[in-house]
Amino acid sequence: MRASKDSPDSNTPLTRIAHGIDLGKLESRLNGIDYHAIRKRRAIYSRLYHEAIISHQPGRGISFTDMLLLLAHHKFIVDGEALVYVNSL
Repeated sequence: MRASKDSPDSNTPLTRIAHGIDLGKLESRLNGIDYHAIRKRRAIYSRLYHEAIISHQPGRGISFTDMLLLLAHHKFIVDGEALVYVNSL
């Protein structure tokens, strides 16, 4: 929104301005969003939030250490590789 604010020198007849926002600038910014990356990050953080809700202690919340372990698990451990048992016979 900050980058889309109307500047005093942009009063050309082709600019679309509503409530102090240049809609052309806003549209160009929104077109640059990587929606796939946003959905992926949202899924990760939704899963992390769900796990934090499950592991909290009623009346006390979740400890800093437990939350740090959850974050580390999601950041560094690949579940598919961590659960694979390698038979070395």
